[in-house]
Amino acid sequence: LIDGTSSPEGFFLRGKLTRSNFEVNFSSHGHNLRHTGFALDRSLQGTQMNVTLALLADFANKSADGKLNILGAFDRIFTERFPAMHPEKKLVIRFEMHPAEITQKKSIQIQLRDETGKQIFELSGDMSVQPPQGIQTSGEMIHIDQILAISNLVLERAGSYEFVIMVNGEVKSFVPFKVVLRQRA
Repeated sequence: LIDGTSSPEGFFLRGKLTRSNFEVNFSSHGHNLRHTGFALDRSLQGTQMNVTLALLADFANKSADGKLNILGAFDRIFTERFPAMHPEKKLVIRFEMHPAEITQKKSIQIQLRDETGKQIFELSGDMSVQPPQGIQTSGEMIHIDQILAISNLVLERAGSYEFVIMVNGEVKSFVPFKVVLRQRA
């Protein structure tokens, strides 16, 4: 389950999900405030949390000054045999919300699905962001970066897979990737 806490520095999520064939560790840091600019008035889109970044990477973290660092983005996993076990990957997600959504409870679901649409696993939980102390949020979108460390994930066969990211039951983004059998020379 996703556990959320609020502090003067912003919102923080941390958790762990363990199943017989994989483990997911995740954490996120929020309230990376950025002005949306004049080219696109996002306040006209309503007050619905969105996903502005979602990808798989070898490594990701947040620096002390709030920068999101991503290394080794990929969309293919190569293996010598099946079932394949991928030892470590990061699912990096940036949620974006309007200040009007502060304190609203959001239901977050992240599903892994294969090419037939079969759900392999789901992470779900509720998230509520508290107003950051001492930071003016009027007119600025709030960004919450989520880094999920997925360890020892077993993939039964070659093909297409995707992580589906939903907020309040609505698909906001998806991250497709392929698992490919490496041809021996």
